[in-house]
Amino acid sequence: NHLRSQLGLDGVRAGLLRELSDAASFAEPALLAGAIKALPLTLVKTRPLDEAISTAGGVPFEALTACFASGRAAGLGMLAWLQHHAAD
Repeated sequence: NHLRSQLGLDGVRAGLLRELSDAASFAEPALLAGAIKALPLTLVKTRPLDEAISTAGGVPFEALTACFASGRAAGLGMLAWLQHHAAD
């Protein structure tokens, strides 16, 4: 109840925290805060674009251009870095 009432964590979020943290974390607020901040989640595959964070949760469709442009810029920057360091 504390997770739900004080932190707004319920359902799947609270379940993940319980499953991926040890019992001692729930007895000590500092440990619980650390567990929440460092919750280990392993990604095993991507999800469809219509479920992506940048397209869900009230982001206007017009704003998607910025998301894709930022991703492209990051990718091009990484490619340039790799090409530069491949010569080393």
